[in-house]
Amino acid sequence: MPEFIKSHMERRGAEEGLDFSGFEKSDLNYREGREKLHFNFQFSSGELFEATEENGQARFVITKDGQEVFDFKSLLPQDFKFRTPEYWLNLKQNNPEAPAGFKVNPEKFKDEAAGVWQCGEKFISVGRITSIKDVLALLHEVGHSKTRSFGSRFTEQSSNDQQSAKLESANERLAWAEALKIIRKVNKDLGVDLTEGFSDQQEMKDYIYTCLASHRYMAELKSAGTFRQMLAYLDVKPVNTNLKWLDKLFDKRKLTKKVDKQVGQE
Repeated sequence: MPEFIKSHMERRGAEEGLDFSGFEKSDLNYREGREKLHFNFQFSSGELFEATEENGQARFVITKDGQEVFDFKSLLPQDFKFRTPEYWLNLKQNNPEAPAGFKVNPEKFKDEAAGVWQCGEKFISVGRITSIKDVLALLHEVGHSKTRSFGSRFTEQSSNDQQSAKLESANERLAWAEALKIIRKVNKDLGVDLTEGFSDQQEMKDYIYTCLASHRYMAELKSAGTFRQMLAYLDVKPVNTNLKWLDKLFDKRKLTKKVDKQVGQE
C-alpha cells in the first residue's frame, strides 16, 4: 500500500476512533507462494474449521468427528473457485480460464490479487488466514460473489466520483448483509457460531465498520484528487475539500440494526 494512502487511512481512523493496527498484515511469504494456506480451529460446539489448499485452489470445510458436514464451496455460484497465490503465480496468460484483467497485464494483476481478499471474474482470491476472525473476510467475498449482477451495474454506471462512491457503498454493504445471512444460516443448520473468534457482538460490528470505513477513506482520496493525496502524504489535514456527502456512505453505524437482526439478537 502506498505510504500516502496508508497515512491517510491511519489518520482518518484515529479521528473517528477506529483501530487500523493489524489491518494490513505482514503476509509477503504467503502472497509470494512461500507459505501455504493452512489453518484449523475447533469451535466450542466441537466442530472443526479447516482451511487448506492444493494446486492453487483453496478448500474450506467444517468437520465433526472426522466427517465433513459443510463445504464453503457450496456457497459459491457455479464455476466460481477459491484461488490462492500459487494459482496466480503459475497461471499462463493464454489460459482460457484467466480473468480478462490478467490477460491484459499479468504482473499487475498478480500484484493486486495474489493473496488479497478479492472477488472477481469467477474467482475469490484468498487472503492469509491466521485467525478464525478471518472467516468473516471470506464470507464477505462470498457475499460479493452472490451479488455479482449488482457489481456489474456498479461498474457500468460509475460515471463520476460521487456516483461511483454511492454504488460502491451499496455494493459493500450488500456483501456484508449476505455474509451475515450465511452466519445465521450456518448457526441454525449446524449449531456452529462462525463469529466465535470475536469477544462479543460489538467487536464483530467494529470489524465490519473498520472495513467499510477503509473504503470511505479511499473514496475521499479519489474524490478530492491529487491535491488531497499530496496533503495526506505530507500529513497535513486539508480544509474546504467539500466531501461531506461521503459521510452518509459506507458505514456510519448504519449496519447496527441489520447486524443485530441477522445474528438474532436485540
